[in-house]
Amino acid sequence: MSVSVSISGIIEADSKYQKMYNILEACISEGVDVPKQVSDYFDLQSEDWKDYGSIENITLDGIQTYFDTFGHAEFFKHEFDSNSYKEVYTIDLEKIPTKYKKLKVYFG
Repeated sequence: MSVSVSISGIIEADSKYQKMYNILEACISEGVDVPKQVSDYFDLQSEDWKDYGSIENITLDGIQTYFDTFGHAEFFKHEFDSNSYKEVYTIDLEKIPTKYKKLKVYFG
């Protein structure tokens, strides 16, 4: 039996988030480039914001970012422990960007 695990970080919608979200929405609505400060805040890559309509994890209420070992390797590791024959997920809490206030772990 195998179990899949995914982990996401939650940015709650405070006043700064809501301002950034409104700028993002306005840029997408007008078809203009998203300012770097907003793009950096949401960790958007240049192609991602153009397909914003299909990104369901960015809402006015907050954002949920799924962590993976490719885009978040500085604080998220996935490895196989050959001694115990188990998959191991390691999250370095000190390296997670401070904007993430909660973590969600999914098992399925």
